[in-house]
Amino acid sequence: TPRKRMWLLGVGLANTSSGSFLVTKAHITHLEMKQAIHPPVLEHVPGKIVTPDWSLLDKHALLSEFTRSALESRCKALERNLLLAQQRLEAQEMIMEGQNAQLVIQNIGMEGMNHTLHEKEKGKKSDRTILFPGGKGRHLTDVELIKQKRELEDTKAQEEAEKERKRVAKE
Repeated sequence: TPRKRMWLLGVGLANTSSGSFLVTKAHITHLEMKQAIHPPVLEHVPGKIVTPDWSLLDKHALLSEFTRSALESRCKALERNLLLAQQRLEAQEMIMEGQNAQLVIQNIGMEGMNHTLHEKEKGKKSDRTILFPGGKGRHLTDVELIKQKRELEDTKAQEEAEKERKRVAKE
């Protein structure tokens, strides 16, 4: 059932060393992602499940030509083949559930890789890009430059204090 599959998926992810990427925004390397996401498993309906005899569905056969015993045997054959079709359908549904779970895990991995790539492309803005816009020089004694530098230092100090406060609150 889907509920059982999702439960097994959750248990499996909880037991992995890299399952934490589901709840954190930690950056993952390509090698870690390769360990977390395995290549897809392509399943087929097992050979022991017999394919139904679809020729029994011949619509052109006139029922008036059959005897009672022939109709009874035809009904029994249709019933057997309907059970075979049901078994085959259940097997295919189970295979599709597994494939959907693989897609979910692969999508999570792709989102993590996209996030990491985006962060690498975006990069951090350093103090230099803010203080020296366009790469042009400025006088370091300029009042506006000194004001911007102090604002950056104050912001950085506030961020550090906030990090320290969160760390202390966490403990």
